[in-house]
Amino acid sequence: MIECGLNHICNKVISILSDKEIRLSRIQKRDDLSLIMCEKRIYSQKDINFYIKNSTIIIYNNSDLKAFYKKLKKLIDIF
Repeated sequence: MIECGLNHICNKVISILSDKEIRLSRIQKRDDLSLIMCEKRIYSQKDINFYIKNSTIIIYNNSDLKAFYKKLKKLIDIF
């Protein structure tokens, strides 16, 4: 939504972010890529500050799946 410029039609924009090292590890594990290829993929994306600036809600996903689901549940309970 943000990259396409459609965030203005949304009441809320939620971005799920994680630290670069965690993203590298997850991509490498999921896609079976070399570290260099994972870095190229990350560097081809917008910087994390772009998402922070253009989102109304940020969820940091730097832990395990259980912790991530807990954060999502809190967010759902709010709305």
